[in-house]
Amino acid sequence: MFDFGNSQLKQDDDYPDFVIPLAKAIAHVELDRGVAICGSGVGACVAMNKVTDVRACLVNDTFSARQGVEDDNLNALCHGRRVIRPFASLGIGKNFPERTIYMKRTSSSPTWMPMLKKHK
Repeated sequence: MFDFGNSQLKQDDDYPDFVIPLAKAIAHVELDRGVAICGSGVGACVAMNKVTDVRACLVNDTFSARQGVEDDNLNALCHGRRVIRPFASLGIGKNFPERTIYMKRTSSSPTWMPMLKKHK
């Protein structure tokens, strides 16, 4: 497990300073998957999706975390600490790395993935 967060709270901390290095580690295959947490999860998700080959999604429940990996080849999960309870957050994050890809269409290179890249 790697922690890309700050060890000490600073007033000028901003989530892109922490989620972009996480996204790059995923894109460069240094990590298989990552979990980013910010206030709502939305900003972290938008920032991570700007990095090529990162497929981040805002997820606030365990079913979506599981389905996102198994059906959509999700490799980054984002959620908001102000949106969900801390214990729910732990359950979502714990459930996410254990998932494997089951559907054939979500192999390492899904057939629909090139279509998405063309529209970036």
